[in-house]
Amino acid sequence: MKQTAYDLSDMPDEPRIAENLTHCPMNGQHSCCTRLIEADMERFARQKIEQFVQSHVVTMRNSLDEFATEFRKHFRDALRSTERQLDRMFHQTYGSFYRDNSKVFSDFFDEIDEQFAVDDPSASLKSALGLLFRKIFLIEFGLMNPMRDISNAERHCMARLQGQLKPFGQIPAKLALLLDRTFAIWKLTISTLEKASQLLIRLGDKMVLKPECVNKLVHMKQCHVCSGINVKTKPCMGFCLNVLNGCFAEVAEIEPQWTGLMETLQLISSRLKSANNVYHVLAPVPIQISEAIMLFQERGTTISNRIVFQCFEPKMRFRRATEESVLDRPVVVNSPDMGPSWLSESLTSLYRKGDGLKREIGRFNDRLILMKGAWRLLPTAICSDGQVAQNAGEQCWNGETTSGYKKAVVASGINPQRYNPEFKGFNLNLSKETFIDERLSLHSLRQQLLNVFDGKSAKSESIDASGLEELNPDPDNPDDEDNYEGSAYSNCNDHAVMDDVKIQLLEQRSGTSRTIGCLLTSIGLFLLLRIL
Repeated sequence: MKQTAYDLSDMPDEPRIAENLTHCPMNGQHSCCTRLIEADMERFARQKIEQFVQSHVVTMRNSLDEFATEFRKHFRDALRSTERQLDRMFHQTYGSFYRDNSKVFSDFFDEIDEQFAVDDPSASLKSALGLLFRKIFLIEFGLMNPMRDISNAERHCMARLQGQLKPFGQIPAKLALLLDRTFAIWKLTISTLEKASQLLIRLGDKMVLKPECVNKLVHMKQCHVCSGINVKTKPCMGFCLNVLNGCFAEVAEIEPQWTGLMETLQLISSRLKSANNVYHVLAPVPIQISEAIMLFQERGTTISNRIVFQCFEPKMRFRRATEESVLDRPVVVNSPDMGPSWLSESLTSLYRKGDGLKREIGRFNDRLILMKGAWRLLPTAICSDGQVAQNAGEQCWNGETTSGYKKAVVASGINPQRYNPEFKGFNLNLSKETFIDERLSLHSLRQQLLNVFDGKSAKSESIDASGLEELNPDPDNPDDEDNYEGSAYSNCNDHAVMDDVKIQLLEQRSGTSRTIGCLLTSIGLFLLLRIL
């Protein structure tokens, strides 16, 4: 006993019959422990397990936070690298046309960056891309008609006509389709990692050890010293597993949703390094925008005549000749120094960064594998720590003697605990509802990721590559929200769906049932099966 850190001020000089001991009654045998020593034992036992649990949670949080930060850096690096590539390319290709209008393009990249930063799952590139091509459309028309003044009404007419004329062909719609999917999958992945990290904080705060659990922890970890057994003796592995499986039975119920999220993140990671590798997707964007501009030039006269005929009054209003200065047309600059080498080098640099991203995502995938089973295997992780339970084949404390542990080891989760030999006669008062909010949150995060993986946004939207008008149906309000098809939850309020899941769970526990119409159109039924 003297080798321990307990307060031994009231320890008897000789072992005596144990009286009034809560955790280590010793069944009438002689003991060196007192109530004061037991209080110390309880504090040490609780502290040890709680420290391990918090360390477990912090380790996972650090991993999630680390990759959320790294992925955000990669996206912004890819975005700004692409902006620099476009700036260099357009300076050499379009000369003064680009220099006079470079802010249009820098605003485009800034808008993407801002949309990526906002905490809004509905944010997309669609509005930024639509605004970019509307500005280019107006600029090109102005360059082709330098003597013409354009009123606001005529601008609105041009915006409406743009969808019919398709001056840039299918390029804007194809860019929207590709970029918006990549934007959505990256934004949602980072958001999911951050939300999962916050959820771990709530989990850690709610993992409070029940009194019955603390009693068994003391008995498992400390009571052997009361009967004079070597203080260094550790509990048997089976003994440790049964005690901790009982202690963490409720949190083990979160495992299906937690591992489901980890597996879905693995699925998403396969896209992040291949089809939606942000460096590879953004690399050709400057060339595609340039192709769109040149396509307009090829059809410039026809497009311009259509606009004048449909949008301008018969009596044309011209600027005064003294105020006119014919601006450079956006034609290709025939510079003798211009060649493909710099562009090839720029593209190679982006693709090389994309290959580096693949390695980073490989490391992310390895970390996800380690985090699967985090709650179901928590007792195993604690007991396998060299400082807690004894390795197989070595002398260990079984709760009574050091002769080995013969009792059956039960599985994790609530239902198996009815057969747990270490909690016979104890009412653990276990409930599947303890972590229901966290389970629902994990399910929701996973479902959003699956929507994006299937080519939808978090709102299960789809983009029709039919033309620029699909990017912004209201030319008078470029930032107007679009009328997409809804997801399976489109007719339901998300919070209402989650509340209904809770209600049905409670009703089924009391033997009642009712049909929740909203759930019949959602994946919520699947969650109910997993819960029950």
